[in-house]
Amino acid sequence: MDEFYNTHFEKLDWPEELAISFQKALRKHFPEVMVTGYKDLIPVMRNDEKDRHVLAAAVRDNNDLIITFNLKDFETEHLEKWDLEAVHPQDYLLSLYYMKPTVVMMKLSKIASDRNKDLEDVILDLGKALPKFSQKLMDDLGTVT
Repeated sequence: MDEFYNTHFEKLDWPEELAISFQKALRKHFPEVMVTGYKDLIPVMRNDEKDRHVLAAAVRDNNDLIITFNLKDFETEHLEKWDLEAVHPQDYLLSLYYMKPTVVMMKLSKIASDRNKDLEDVILDLGKALPKFSQKLMDDLGTVT
């Protein structure tokens, strides 16, 4: 979660409030993404050293995917051994939306409600990092951006 904050706030130049809010929303709406007990696997990972903890956590949790903006540090050759694939968040969310649009919209509506914001504003905020995903949702809502 610290890495999410640092990436959003320091590298992507998100407003601090948005970076913190994103973390809180992940913890609240997706508690199943929190993984522990993976540190013993870090030494055997061969992907980029600064991201070995991510791969170790994915292996420990028996995941199929690593969802990351940083695809370059998760090359196929380092993931195949573990039957893992790295996917950009935008591609993942678009796939999820195509499969379960109602679930995605319900989750986003809950986030909007928790923030006392309109759904469209939450979607537009997402557009800062996920423009295609945001645009798809806005198009489907019939909202002009």
